[in-house]
Amino acid sequence: DDFILHYGEYFHFFDFSPEIDFHKSKNALLTIILKKCDLPENGDLAEIDVETKKVKRWLFRPHGIKEFGDRFSLNSGLYLISKKLLNYIPVGKVRLETDVLPGLIKSGAAIYGFETDERIEDIGTLEKYEKGKKLYAERLVSSKRRNTN
Repeated sequence: DDFILHYGEYFHFFDFSPEIDFHKSKNALLTIILKKCDLPENGDLAEIDVETKKVKRWLFRPHGIKEFGDRFSLNSGLYLISKKLLNYIPVGKVRLETDVLPGLIKSGAAIYGFETDERIEDIGTLEKYEKGKKLYAERLVSSKRRNTN
């Protein structure tokens, strides 16, 4: 009933178990994996309730925010989604971030943010992709060393 949506311009090395447990515990319609390890102006931002982790506001870029502060976290391009969300997506070409999320958040739907410190790399440009390939190769070498020791 739940699935992961992963944007192709990001890569990571983490286990989704904590995020999946969180998503299920909240009976969430959608859980957005959020980070603060990049510049806020590089993507869409979520403002979440500190206690409940429910998304209170969604700002898609360009939004003019230049500092995270305590209020905002950056969209990582990773989502855990209940198939029930499909009932809220209109027929035709739509963007989740601009055409679906704002209305759901405004209506109070069960949209949550899961903040992580795990490394999530943007590889959406040729320069970033080359850097990402290098990081991936380093990670493979490091992993092989751990497995042989």
